[in-house]
Amino acid sequence: MQVLRSISELDRLRGPIFTAIGVFDGVHLGHQAVISTSARHARQAG
Repeated sequence: MQVLRSISELDRLRGPIFTAIGVFDGVHLGHQAVISTSARHARQAG
């Protein structure tokens, strides 16, 4: 997993890209679900 702080950083990424975009001011159950779903799809895509 990579954390990007700016949209301009997307240029350096390769392959399928899956993102979880939000203001994560703590990782509660809702945030965990968003991040887990994104990570699962990324793993399935290779």
